[in-house]
Amino acid sequence: MYDSMDRMIREEWRRDLLNLAFGTVLEAGGGTGANLNSYPGSIESLTGVDFSSEMLKYAKQKVSRLNVPYNIEIIEADIQELPFSDHTFDTIVSTCVFCSVPGLEISMILDKNLPSLYGDVHRMEQVFYNLIENGIKYSVEGSITLRSFLRKGLIVIEVSGFFMLFFFKFIY
Repeated sequence: MYDSMDRMIREEWRRDLLNLAFGTVLEAGGGTGANLNSYPGSIESLTGVDFSSEMLKYAKQKVSRLNVPYNIEIIEADIQELPFSDHTFDTIVSTCVFCSVPGLEISMILDKNLPSLYGDVHRMEQVFYNLIENGIKYSVEGSITLRSFLRKGLIVIEVSGFFMLFFFKFIY
């Protein structure tokens, strides 16, 4: 029952996304550990966090069966109030989570006149995921808007949110 949501992700997408992870990794909302066997062996450590103790029982069972060259720690915690200081992790991963965060609305506004982007699709996706993850991290409750528009020949990507503590622009 618990893993049904994670089956919505194609395995090749899961592998491609998790292959980008490096260094110390936090998986926010790791649930039953559906991603555990897809991380590259080159990461330094993996910390999985979820608020559901029942789901974490399954994750811990999966960890006990894994043979990986890095340490894995599974922690019960709410991803909206993580027990870690800033800059603890090099990579933050989350799959099939933010649709279940109460009081959070995520929207995208894309300018119809944007040119096509060419490049490493997976790296561009990671940039967008990081922008959204940071928006969520600093948004207590409310909404997060990812907006993209053309300005002076540059594509500007802007993340803004209600109750957000920062505002920045990423020029790609």
